[in-house]
Amino acid sequence: MYKHSGKKLKAVAYVLAGLGAVISVALALALVMARDAAIPGVTLGASTRLVLAVAVFVLGLFFSWVCGLAVFGYGELIEKSKESEYMLTRIAAHSKEIIEYISRDNKADD
Repeated sequence: MYKHSGKKLKAVAYVLAGLGAVISVALALALVMARDAAIPGVTLGASTRLVLAVAVFVLGLFFSWVCGLAVFGYGELIEKSKESEYMLTRIAAHSKEIIEYISRDNKADD
């Protein structure tokens, strides 16, 4: 469950952005097609509904993209930190050999 969490978060980011886009399009279409407002006594004209639908569409797409980007970036950060951890443990495992190699080069220069 917790293995490859960076890749899983990246997949969640795609799904999150996609669902947000679909929901914002559906809400915008619902606003355009709505006859009466859900609030009793409030009537919205066709132009007001159209402006609200465009605002919902644009802002919904934008925020879906931003949220998806943030989650994707976090997944990428997790993947890169795991790669760095792997490389550092390999360096630590061979650190004695690396130090000997460097000290040999320094003695050869003297």
